[in-house]
Amino acid sequence: MNERWRSIAILGVLVCTFAASSPAQVITEFPIPTPASDALGITVGPDGNLWFTEQGASKIGRITTAGVITEFPLPAGTGPTRITSGPDGNLWFSESARAFIGRLTTAGVLTEFALTSSTSATRGITSGPDDNVWFTVNPGNRVGHTAPGGGTSFAIPTANSVPSGITTGPDGNLWFVEFSGNNVGRITPAGVITEFPIPTPAAGAYGISSGLGGNLWFIERSAGKIGRITPAGAITEFPIPSGGVGVVTGSDANLWFVEDSGKIGRMTLSGAVTEFAIPSGSGSAPSGITTGLDGDIWFVENGTNKIGRITTGSAFSLLPVVVSAPGVPPSFFKTSVQLHNSIASPVSGTFLFHPGAVPGTASDPATAYSLGPYETHAYDDFLPSFGQSGIGTLDLNATTGPAPVTVVRVFNDAGAAGTTGFNEEQARPEDALTVGQDAVLVAPADTAKFRFNIGVRTLSNGASITVTVRDSTGAVTQTLTKSYPAFFFQQGSAADFLGAPLGANSSIEIRVDSGSLIVYGVTADNITQDPSLQLAR
Repeated sequence: MNERWRSIAILGVLVCTFAASSPAQVITEFPIPTPASDALGITVGPDGNLWFTEQGASKIGRITTAGVITEFPLPAGTGPTRITSGPDGNLWFSESARAFIGRLTTAGVLTEFALTSSTSATRGITSGPDDNVWFTVNPGNRVGHTAPGGGTSFAIPTANSVPSGITTGPDGNLWFVEFSGNNVGRITPAGVITEFPIPTPAAGAYGISSGLGGNLWFIERSAGKIGRITPAGAITEFPIPSGGVGVVTGSDANLWFVEDSGKIGRMTLSGAVTEFAIPSGSGSAPSGITTGLDGDIWFVENGTNKIGRITTGSAFSLLPVVVSAPGVPPSFFKTSVQLHNSIASPVSGTFLFHPGAVPGTASDPATAYSLGPYETHAYDDFLPSFGQSGIGTLDLNATTGPAPVTVVRVFNDAGAAGTTGFNEEQARPEDALTVGQDAVLVAPADTAKFRFNIGVRTLSNGASITVTVRDSTGAVTQTLTKSYPAFFFQQGSAADFLGAPLGANSSIEIRVDSGSLIVYGVTADNITQDPSLQLAR
């Protein structure tokens, strides 16, 4: 029997509700307390809040998903521009007015790290796959990284390229855009740079992010386009109504971007664009943009001194793994699903099935659901109910009303002999591991009697992780890094995950370097097939 399907027998299911119900595409604005703060960048912090820069006011702001803003003052003239969650669980930001990189704890404690050249300034910034923070330098025409205790930078081959946005790619490298050099750059953690010319001349590339389809997406501000580049360097361009400075993948598996015309844009993977006008109008000058843990899109309005939020139009939840496939003969493993509407109004939405081992997209197989007041629907084997089979992951997008109560069971259907399987409790949004967090899985005590599998499911921003394996004495036996695209699911044996056998009582430490994901391990009895699941926390 194929080992891939053998591992199906030991998988459980998690259900994560990432957002409450929201009317479709509603924009809400929250005024920043400091006038003319010149807000620019925004990111999800390690505490689940949104953190943003105030370049003119020299402050870092924090806004909760409920809209409560707190500001942290920086030294005068700091001029913070872009911001990211670092691998150490702190906020890191670039400074446009001084040759420093700043680090701020969630409690507001500031530390600054000087660049080698006092005439340089930093621009884009991101958490790297190597536990460092990476940034672009302009003036200076370099890409650098820093960490407490040291760092370095690397010259970009194209002179005066004006590097701007930077992000960690699904291939474990760093990717950046050159506003004047008209290139997309790739730099390995060791510092080897490769440049890929953008087809449109003088495109004015600005922001870049890792996302849909296992590719990188970037804004061409001057050309009014969104560019897609594969990890191999192939570029495709899609026209948009006006240029902007940032693009991200939303919880609805679409791209979301800001426009210079004072609008928020949404683009499907095939290039279809929908625009949403910001209430403050064309003068709002939206800048940084990110996807919050609430499933909504958050952005800063540089021109009107506000933080904006736009709902994605769906209450997003997920089942990290679903299956309908044969196991050890004559077993057959299925996923049963019950949906219950707990309110007095109808609810509806869709399920989106992402097959395993390939990046998920919004064009993957889908099926709709609709429930009347207090109604319950049951599916004995969910995937075949809409023509699917095999193993993968499932998104639940509630478009009318809240997401239904969901009961899921993975089981072996032995016909007249009955079923064996188990249910799994729901996990909350904050149970997803985010940048700077560490989590641990523990291997079985007897690897002859039990087998151990590891599963991962990423969210909208993909993930890069560092894995450290220790034997039962605590000695490190292996260290490796892994990167995954957005909406990605993969499961398999621990040996496949690590590339080496796993000893009894070993521990597997997972550190998130970028993005967010769910990681779990499953132990199964080799004789009875009895499974148990542990969620990495």
